[in-house]
Amino acid sequence: MNTKVIIGLVILILANGCSVLEAGDLKIIDIWAQAALLSYSDKMSEHAYHIPVNSDSRLYFQIINESDTEDALIGGLSEVSDAVEIKGIDGNKIQVGPGEKVVISPRSDMSVRLTNLNQDLLSAQKIKITLIFERQGQVEVLVPVKLPQN
Repeated sequence: MNTKVIIGLVILILANGCSVLEAGDLKIIDIWAQAALLSYSDKMSEHAYHIPVNSDSRLYFQIINESDTEDALIGGLSEVSDAVEIKGIDGNKIQVGPGEKVVISPRSDMSVRLTNLNQDLLSAQKIKITLIFERQGQVEVLVPVKLPQN
């Protein structure tokens, strides 16, 4: 790939707010946690959008497996919640086949949930999460908290 193409791709990624974390043969793309609107008033600030203590929050992202070996997201750790719960299509792990891309979104059948939060999640906040994969092991990510998207 020539230098102009690489620079163009980097600019495109930065302009779209796309974040990519490489962990061995895995790429974690555009990870974020959703803040929720509890109630609405014209006088509310952006801090009215949050997920309160003792609630759950979901993480959304994409995983690309660039190896020729299957891997699976099997768990996680978080300082902001009691547990990181994984729900795949066939149980409590999310399989990522060789060369495959898996999308965990509000519309997918899979989910990654922070259960029983021990602090409020406010929009524009960043939280540390460790994702645990069968083959790759632990991958630490800094996750932005964002407002719900329409």
